[in-house]
Amino acid sequence: MGSSYFKLSVTLEIRHTRIRNEESMMVIQGMNRNKHEPHPKVCVIKAALCEHGCKIRGMPYRILEVLEEDSLELLAIAVIDAFGFDFTHAFGFYDNLQHWTRSVDRFEVFKDMEDDGLVQMYPYEHGKSVRSTKVGEVFDIVGKKMLFLYDYGDEWHFILQLKRFVTYDDNTEYPALVESVGEAPLQYEILEDEF
Repeated sequence: MGSSYFKLSVTLEIRHTRIRNEESMMVIQGMNRNKHEPHPKVCVIKAALCEHGCKIRGMPYRILEVLEEDSLELLAIAVIDAFGFDFTHAFGFYDNLQHWTRSVDRFEVFKDMEDDGLVQMYPYEHGKSVRSTKVGEVFDIVGKKMLFLYDYGDEWHFILQLKRFVTYDDNTEYPALVESVGEAPLQYEILEDEF
């Protein structure tokens, strides 16, 4: 596990850096945007940490604004950053909130890793890329929910819901964290010495 985990971790860190650099370029390009060019839609998405079984009452949540043209990969990074976690694990988005393995619509980083030659065979014919799928393609109707699963070992579950669309703001750098409720748990359990 050590070698493949390290490879995945390094790959995700490199991709995260690449996306952040691309994001900075988009902000610069946005400053030079033609005033007559239509602005992309802004999706307001609630990301609620949930217990297995989708219980979210009393759980911490974050409200994010993301562009409909942003990738699901960038949305994943925004959610993980908003909760203060390290972005070093695999992830996916699933339409079955209770049993992600039974999902019909699934978007997984493994599909992109297969395309990059990092995994041998992606097992789901109907699975889609998180890198090439846009937020607006998945979150197209207000109220739409998806399970965001981060780290298939610890299985952090988040329920993402499209709350509304808002007007694009030239002064906002997207994705943007607009509200934070509740304290996020520690990503990794701190083990005490057993001496």
